[in-house]
Amino acid sequence: MSIWRRAGKFFCWISCFAWAITVEGEGQLRFDDGDITYCPGNNTAAIFYAQSSRPNLTMTVYPIGKVTSDLSIFPDLPNRVEITFELAEEAA
Repeated sequence: MSIWRRAGKFFCWISCFAWAITVEGEGQLRFDDGDITYCPGNNTAAIFYAQSSRPNLTMTVYPIGKVTSDLSIFPDLPNRVEITFELAEEAA
């Protein structure tokens, strides 16, 4: 995963997947802090962690998850880092 800052938007960009993810419904051109999104246009995912004054995107993304813990660690991560994703257990 790489950390990118583009057009005032801070996000972690996750390299292309070996397979395409099937998406349903309409995507979106906006994001909220903590959104984990998939972009079928370039077969990548991103974790958005710092809202900008321009939260509009140029490519359609589909929400696939949400960071539910502290986002403040993201700006201090190195340029490349290994992250493991796990499904969260729902509260009963």
